[in-house]
Amino acid sequence: MENTRGHLFEQSMNRLRTAALANFETLVITAGLEQQLYHSQPLPATSLNSQFLLHSIDLVALTIFPHDAPQNLYPVNVGGDGNCLFRSFSLALFGTESCHLEMRARAIVELIGHSYHYLSIQEMFHTNDNQLLFWLSHYSSTADTSFLDMTNIQNIFEVLKAVIVESLAQNSWVGMWQLAALASVSQKTVMSIYPAEQVVIATTSMVRRVLNRLVYPRIAGLSTNSDFIPIMWTSSVLPTSALWRPNHFVLCVTRPQTQPEQMLVHKPHVHIPLPKVVAPTTPEETVSTVVKKDQNMTKYQKRKLQETSEQRELRLAKRRRLYALKKQKLINQKHEQSEEHIKQRNTESTQKQEVSHENPRYINEDRTNFIKYISQYPKNHCHYCKRKLFPNEEKKHLSKSGENIILCGKCQSSLSRNEVPTLAYQNKLDPGQIPIELSNLNMMEKRLISQIHLYVTIVTLPGGQLGEKGQAIHFPIDVPKQWKNLPIPATE
Repeated sequence: MENTRGHLFEQSMNRLRTAALANFETLVITAGLEQQLYHSQPLPATSLNSQFLLHSIDLVALTIFPHDAPQNLYPVNVGGDGNCLFRSFSLALFGTESCHLEMRARAIVELIGHSYHYLSIQEMFHTNDNQLLFWLSHYSSTADTSFLDMTNIQNIFEVLKAVIVESLAQNSWVGMWQLAALASVSQKTVMSIYPAEQVVIATTSMVRRVLNRLVYPRIAGLSTNSDFIPIMWTSSVLPTSALWRPNHFVLCVTRPQTQPEQMLVHKPHVHIPLPKVVAPTTPEETVSTVVKKDQNMTKYQKRKLQETSEQRELRLAKRRRLYALKKQKLINQKHEQSEEHIKQRNTESTQKQEVSHENPRYINEDRTNFIKYISQYPKNHCHYCKRKLFPNEEKKHLSKSGENIILCGKCQSSLSRNEVPTLAYQNKLDPGQIPIELSNLNMMEKRLISQIHLYVTIVTLPGGQLGEKGQAIHFPIDVPKQWKNLPIPATE
């Protein structure tokens, strides 16, 4: 049953990826159809219980666990293959990490179908701080969004669409928007836990202000304050550097009053190369043993870590201005180069015209060349195909009998390969002399006695000449029958 369910959502993800290759509108239509399929596969009504005690403690997450978070929670190990957020929710709802692909598919369809909800800070976080939407979009995409005007809701929507498309990739990076979608999918409030500034030196107040909070499901009333899923932002290594960034999610479960042996002796998962550390008990111990400033940091890195949110906004605004000036400079350079090229071309053309008008010798030469070319006409014909040739088409050839003959280019090419020319009259293409009885017939009389009816498409070529296009088809005609049926019906 589980394999069948997993195969169903794997096919659903393949259909979503195929639709995304076309355009976002096609992806929206496909997501609506997949949503109907998901209704036939309801999520289990599972709450966190003692079954999660079989999982080992994530020592890295426990080391940087913030002291303002509920202290009856402890983080458990979750696979770190790029699906850690979806594995955490799969563990919370199904009791196993194997349904992570289903949780990814449900989150993507939720974001596509209800994107208006995830553009509203009031509905997601139950707060009126609209500045959070700017930082949420900034922290959610892997692309550089510093040059965009994030005060425009349309720009933020474009970032959300890019985040949705990025989420379709296997083992792709995810962030707060996907976490909010999973809150609506699971119909439970999510407690997003982010390490404190005293624990991780790279954590700024703005980052934690956005990521450390309660995230509410889209449909209100389905979740209570006591029924929530705690998810912690952590890393696969200890934060010994000031440039630490979260790259992992883990599920937090309720700490039992009596700790079983599995929790104390169970080794951590192999995906985290953990050193042997003991969880700190006080903030002073945490700062002294875990967080150390990197002595090799540059002045720019130190200043960047110490800046406030207002200073960061000013720095990004300065970067956007420099980017715009650089872009405008490149545009001006291309425009100047184009103008110089046009000016140089016009100058050369003017010089040629002046030379032609001032010197009569050029006028006489042009007139002589023109008369020479228009006076040429086909004089001779090819020895084999009998086609009339212009002087520049004539190819002289020495025959085996020692006679100089005139050939066209095709016949000469065939003879150079010791082949009979395809259009040679000797190749049964010479109809012979036309009988006297047929030589004086007009066009209508020729059509009446013709044994073949030719069908060919005639097109008008540029310049007014006519040409043939496509295949030429010959239909046999029963001449005696045609005479008896005159006039010929239009259907024939």
